[in-house]
Amino acid sequence: LVSFLKKNKIKNLTFNIKNSDISYPIEKYCNSKNIKFNNIYENFFFINIDKSKIFKKLEYFYRIILIGKKIRFKKNITFNSQKDEIIFFDVLSHFNYTEANQGNFVSSYWGSLYRKILENNINTKWVHLFYSQKNYKNLSSANKLLNKINFKSKNNAHFILENFFSFKDLFNALKIYVKIIFKFFLNHKSIKIKNNSPFEGLNRLFRPYLIDTFIGYTSIRNIIFYLSIKNLIKEIKSPSLGLYIMENQTFEIILNNLWKRRFPTKLYGFPHSCVRFWDLRYFFIKPDAKKNNFPDKVCIHSKDTYEWVKYLKLSNEKYIDVESIRYENLIYQKKIQTKSILKNIIIYGDLDNEASISLCEIVKNKTNINFTFKNHPAS
Repeated sequence: LVSFLKKNKIKNLTFNIKNSDISYPIEKYCNSKNIKFNNIYENFFFINIDKSKIFKKLEYFYRIILIGKKIRFKKNITFNSQKDEIIFFDVLSHFNYTEANQGNFVSSYWGSLYRKILENNINTKWVHLFYSQKNYKNLSSANKLLNKINFKSKNNAHFILENFFSFKDLFNALKIYVKIIFKFFLNHKSIKIKNNSPFEGLNRLFRPYLIDTFIGYTSIRNIIFYLSIKNLIKEIKSPSLGLYIMENQTFEIILNNLWKRRFPTKLYGFPHSCVRFWDLRYFFIKPDAKKNNFPDKVCIHSKDTYEWVKYLKLSNEKYIDVESIRYENLIYQKKIQTKSILKNIIIYGDLDNEASISLCEIVKNKTNINFTFKNHPAS
């Protein structure tokens, strides 16, 4: 928008925007550049009540309450770490629930690799990050499911990361949380856009994310990740390799940092699917300068992941070619091209239900097209 305004030397700008978080920074920018701004959105109420924001805030506080359900009052985990075993890290998702109920782990993340590991009697441990889904909505039901898999496993064992956070860790978590809050209020002005900047209006847009990151749900969750991984690392003896699903999540940064403090063993990151150019999860700022927060090697498996590592300017020693076996069961079908007008469109949902709802909101007023919604396999 800024480039458009500069290029066309716009003097008057008219918008129809309901969301004030979007219109406000645009208006502030226009005022700083002497551009007349007019938002023609009509509010028929004296008080603008955004119901979606209210529901989002209620859901946000509910998510914070749910964190408490992940705390274990007794630490009764038997990890039984063995020397030279391989440690895998992923999210408890993308696996066959029916097979898991029968004690078999069939993962879309890892494909036939798991079967090969069993066939060759390789000692491994699998640590899964808990993600609530329709078949296991809480930590207790997820643990029961993994117990069925562990009962049939010989050289493999499955664990949920959050199980390594117990009631005893609450005091340390509270100390860390208070320290973060103190530093945030001490330094929050330094991370704001200055008042004399034409982009100062963006502070209103960024404020909820900064609060969430430093004193909200995300802050609490990251503290639990930190203490959980710290406790887990203490249980591991001398691994031969660490391998994790790479999506640039906060727990990955914590894992890399704590792993490298304790082990000389390599830790590999595996981006399990294609890396789309608009996917900001894979946008790293100078990964070579932050070696303790980045894997020793990145596993690349396709043309787009190769182009991605080149974009990041990773040296040849920082990546390794692998095969993405998650596609091994796909059946090739000949592409059929038609010139007919689109009347039926299928919408594939996101893992995050909130993102799926937003996606449906975009097309809800399109009456000349039939839309079919398909849930994300893990939602």
